[in-house]
Amino acid sequence: MAKIKELPKLERPREKAIRYGIDSLSNEELLAILIRTGTKNESALDVAHTLNSESRGLYNLFQKSYQSLLETNGIGPGKALILSACFELSNRYHKSLYGDIGKVDEEQIYNRYKDLSKENREIFVLIILNRRDEIIHEEKLYLGGEEMVYCSPLEIVKKVLLHQGKGFYVIHNHPSGDYHPSNNDVYLTSEMMRYSNRFHVILKDHIIISQDGYYSFNKEKGTMVAT
Repeated sequence: MAKIKELPKLERPREKAIRYGIDSLSNEELLAILIRTGTKNESALDVAHTLNSESRGLYNLFQKSYQSLLETNGIGPGKALILSACFELSNRYHKSLYGDIGKVDEEQIYNRYKDLSKENREIFVLIILNRRDEIIHEEKLYLGGEEMVYCSPLEIVKKVLLHQGKGFYVIHNHPSGDYHPSNNDVYLTSEMMRYSNRFHVILKDHIIISQDGYYSFNKEKGTMVAT
């Protein structure tokens, strides 16, 4: 991979973040900002790619100790300390959100994401849980237009498996203000259920948020049914 300074200016992680926002960066680009510099033969993006690939997902990466980070080529004591501090802050942030209980329900998730009701385009969020129903990963997957959001049910389930999740929630908003599911929402939920059953993970709920409140498929009998 080319060194970062050799990339077009707006493809460099720092410049890209400033121009388009920090949420426009990939996981590896975010890591590269923290890593800052590479080695003689590898860029910071190369080192970030290696670290991310070896970890097989952010959940595993955020569980890495200071000593285990040092095992990656290009990660010295200073970088390992910065990454460890970042991971610890993330862990404390999640504890502050959900307390010591760990488990979450649709009401807590609605309160966490109810500000999506203020957005003028659809946003799709994935929350992944471990076997104790504790959150191990949250991610905004798709940004849609004003009318609809596109997402792949199979891709969603693959992300759950990638993070070694056992269950997951999906959330998206309706900018129109009507929280009732569209035909597309019902079909999407059914497809996610079908792939969940195939790969032995659990779709806990699909929650639709709007300015009028929220809709929980899990609360509506007969709607979360695989076809």
